[in-house]
Amino acid sequence: MFESAHAVMYHHFHNEIHPLSQGSISAEEMDLMLTFLKENYNLLNADVWYKKALKDQLSNKDICITFDDNLKCQYDIALPVLNKHNVKAFWFIYTSPFQGIEEKLELYRHFRTVHYESINDFYHEFFNTLEESDYSEIYQEKISKFNPSNYLTEYSFYSDEDRIFRYTRDKILGQKKYESIMDILLKNSQIETPQLWMSKTNITQLH
Repeated sequence: MFESAHAVMYHHFHNEIHPLSQGSISAEEMDLMLTFLKENYNLLNADVWYKKALKDQLSNKDICITFDDNLKCQYDIALPVLNKHNVKAFWFIYTSPFQGIEEKLELYRHFRTVHYESINDFYHEFFNTLEESDYSEIYQEKISKFNPSNYLTEYSFYSDEDRIFRYTRDKILGQKKYESIMDILLKNSQIETPQLWMSKTNITQLH
């Protein structure tokens, strides 16, 4: 049991249209999860959760479902499962895609999912490109002191390769340098930009 009321947060889903990626789940898997959560916790609809939260009436057995990042796969795959279970969720939606701004985090994720046979293939090309870039020296200096077994230890599902990549991205390069490397890979791949995010019509239908 959780120490306090808790949210179960979802991001990525896969089916015959939306590709399988690291951490993504299928409709069948979400169906099983919701069945388990309903049997073992007090799964509240979002509107009920909100009202109880305002009145400080939530217990440690109360949970809710949340979605982040405005992803189209959530609408196509997760929403029908929610409807099957008659569950209302919180949907936390950023609006930059509606202004024509591509969210590169999701674009890069899609790229490394569909353009490479495995995540380690992506890592291999990423680090090769990095070592040929202007950032090679600072990368070599800092990565030589890095021990992946001591990084992000709370996430046991990360491999050593995942930890090295995330440390390099977040701690060594930072956003601008990381994006410059990724943009080189994207340009060389000539991959088309997919429809990753929900439309305004989707959002209206959710509401």
